[in-house]
Amino acid sequence: MKTVLCFLAIIVGVVFGGDDAAFAACCKDKNVAETCQPICNYGSTPEEVGKAFADGRCNAETDGSPFYQCLENQKDNTECCIADGVGADASLDFCIDACDGSKPHTYDPKYNACSVYAQAIFDCGKNA
Repeated sequence: MKTVLCFLAIIVGVVFGGDDAAFAACCKDKNVAETCQPICNYGSTPEEVGKAFADGRCNAETDGSPFYQCLENQKDNTECCIADGVGADASLDFCIDACDGSKPHTYDPKYNACSVYAQAIFDCGKNA
């Protein structure tokens, strides 16, 4: 019985624990500021991430693009985001850009308005 429980614990750790490790490693590899790296995990909420950028632990111009690439698992998750309603408001259609982690993005303050889609963007990255 103990062997089975240990095996299950290992499987659960591998299946559900790898995402945070990969996210953190990606942020480190992409030179996200050390003060910003603590939010490089899927346990961080969109609100915590927004606060880290607002209070200066993360710099939008230098950390924003690599953070979102890592959040999206360096994959293009636009289909997931579209299915979850990201960019449905025509005036915020550019928000879909945050779902494409396959390429870097240039910082633009307009992306601050995408906070209404933050949870969907996070969820698509986490499930990628």
